[in-house]
Amino acid sequence: MRPKIFSFDFLISAFKKPPVIDSPADNLDAMRRQLLNFALSLGLPGVCIFATATVLREDGLLSVFNILLVIVVAISYFMLPRVKHAVIIFRFFLFPIYLLYLYELSLGGAYGAMIHWAYILPLLTFFLLGKNEGAYWAGVEFVAVQLLLWVEQPFFEVYPYPVQIKARFTAAYFAVIWLAYVFEKSRHRFQHWLEEERDKLAAAGIEKEKANSALAESNINLHRAKEQAEIANQAKSEFLANMSHEIRTPMNAILGYADLLYSDLKDEQYQHYVHIIRTSGSNLLRLINDILDLSKIEAGRMEINRTPIDIRSLFKEIQNIFSITTAQKEIGLKINLAERIPEYLMMDEARFRQVLFNLIGNAVKFTEKGGVDVIVDVVATNNPQTWTLQIDVNDTGIGIDPKLQSKIFQSFCHDTSLSEKNIEGTGLGLAISKNLVEMMDGQITVQSEAGKGSQFKLVFNNVAEAKHSEAMATASNEQSPDQIIFQEATILLADDLEINRELVRNYLNSAPLSILEAADGRAAVKMATEYRPDIILLDIRMPEFDGYEAIHRIRANSLAPDVPIIAVTASGTSKDIDKIKTAGFDDHLIRPFSRVDLFQLLARYLPHENTDEQQAHKPVDEMAAIMSTAKLDDLTRFPNVVETLNNDLIIKWESINKRQNLPRIEAFAKKNQSIGQQYNLKSLSNYGLLLQKHTENCNISGIIATMAKYPNLIDNICQFQQNNGAQ
Repeated sequence: MRPKIFSFDFLISAFKKPPVIDSPADNLDAMRRQLLNFALSLGLPGVCIFATATVLREDGLLSVFNILLVIVVAISYFMLPRVKHAVIIFRFFLFPIYLLYLYELSLGGAYGAMIHWAYILPLLTFFLLGKNEGAYWAGVEFVAVQLLLWVEQPFFEVYPYPVQIKARFTAAYFAVIWLAYVFEKSRHRFQHWLEEERDKLAAAGIEKEKANSALAESNINLHRAKEQAEIANQAKSEFLANMSHEIRTPMNAILGYADLLYSDLKDEQYQHYVHIIRTSGSNLLRLINDILDLSKIEAGRMEINRTPIDIRSLFKEIQNIFSITTAQKEIGLKINLAERIPEYLMMDEARFRQVLFNLIGNAVKFTEKGGVDVIVDVVATNNPQTWTLQIDVNDTGIGIDPKLQSKIFQSFCHDTSLSEKNIEGTGLGLAISKNLVEMMDGQITVQSEAGKGSQFKLVFNNVAEAKHSEAMATASNEQSPDQIIFQEATILLADDLEINRELVRNYLNSAPLSILEAADGRAAVKMATEYRPDIILLDIRMPEFDGYEAIHRIRANSLAPDVPIIAVTASGTSKDIDKIKTAGFDDHLIRPFSRVDLFQLLARYLPHENTDEQQAHKPVDEMAAIMSTAKLDDLTRFPNVVETLNNDLIIKWESINKRQNLPRIEAFAKKNQSIGQQYNLKSLSNYGLLLQKHTENCNISGIIATMAKYPNLIDNICQFQQNNGAQ
């Protein structure tokens, strides 16, 4: 549909207040307005002069057309700033211009003007009206020109142009129109592409704004989540610190007094009861330590301290510890160490021991038939001073569900199917073990099949070999309390709990140390100033002044600026330890602590002497006493006893000693008592009593040592029999 050129609304809008044009959205319309404004500025004086000339020449019809053209151009120029679209102005005066151009063409003579309009007018038409409407008006103009040039007019005379001029003009005019149409079409496509790209950019800008808004919102949410996580982490740290303090404080008294009671009791049955208390307390303390270790690992505050360790002695100790459990379950525990393993390796003994106890303990716990095999070997590296340590823990136990294998190293991971088997645990052991192994430059992997056992593989990289001298130097620093003989010194003990002060007094009752006691921080500061002790044990949580305030006041006092001050605390988190170091404490002692811990710490700061360990401990060898009584046994009345001893008891001993089954060992002990009483063999009866006592008290080392000496006892009895001529 062709747009309307003239309308009543358009004429009215021309005389209204000019619309406010901020920034035209269409850049092409702005260009059209500028071009039209330029054309009107140049054309208005020209048409005025041309109209004046025709009026003076008294050219009637041409004068009328020129005057109308002047009016149209003037109105257009006046309306241009008031009409929103420049195209409307061009449409307004386009028709009169065409009429004037055709009239001039019919008159002839004005050849330059004709050529000018022939080339310029179509170009302006296409540029100002666009491809479609421009082609329409250019076509109308072309048809009108051809009618004037080639068709005889009955109404008025037309200048007789030569045929060649007509043909050239027609061809040139058509070419100009066609080229203008192609150019406008290309420009229109390009403009359309630009608009699409602009729309895409606008859409991309909108999406970018949305993305930026979403990112900003995400950052806000992340910041809030971080704040909440920090608050939760702070709450967790405070909870762990409070839990550690509240549980460790009574545990200090339980384990401390259990140690004192165990060392003072002579009755082995009562010692067994106390041993159960100590074991249960240690298990509870181990659970607390696991939780604290997990917290340290998560906070990145776990430290690895490598020292020389005797790996063979360590695995022998582990085998002895688990031997009673494996004997009761009638399963085997084999530990195979390659001969090429160095005597000493640089490892964090506490963490390494913790990992081994977790893995081997789990293997024993989840194995009911068969046994557990531990294979230890080393592989040489490019560095002759380091090794790759490999440890395989294989068991024939219940195995691990494949769905659970990827989760077993996560915290609090349990196999729900084990609940029916009364197998308990915190679910922290493997998670902590994995983190500890990785911190020691190692890896831990698992292969398992449900019902067919499991294989845990440990690989520690770049394990340094320790020299014998380094190992001996480390071992010399580990002294038992009986090896440490303190010189006279004064200790200030500040603790608000009487039970804690009493425990320290009992630990030190055999040492020549004077103990001053303070029940709060204020009293501790006063006594430190008055008595100037040689060392101060300062509890962190006390009334009046806490440990931090107390040490600040003591250090500020010129009378006691350099006295060693030890922080005693039940909170063992890394954050608390860092705070203790920052406050200026020389060392720390974490509850619950043993007599050994206390003596070794005091030995760092108080003058003392060291005694030889062999002289400090002179245990009574009960088996030696039993062996010495074998020569008193009289076998002359029972000549067949030798055969019973060699063919019956020795065979049973060989079978029982291989399996280490506790009930069978106890039955074997009673059997020896029975035969000893029957044949009046006092050494055999005493042996049975000693072995039974060890089994009742769960004394693993005593059982192993006593069982190992049984063949020697039988040989001694038989030897004395032969010497006496019984046979």
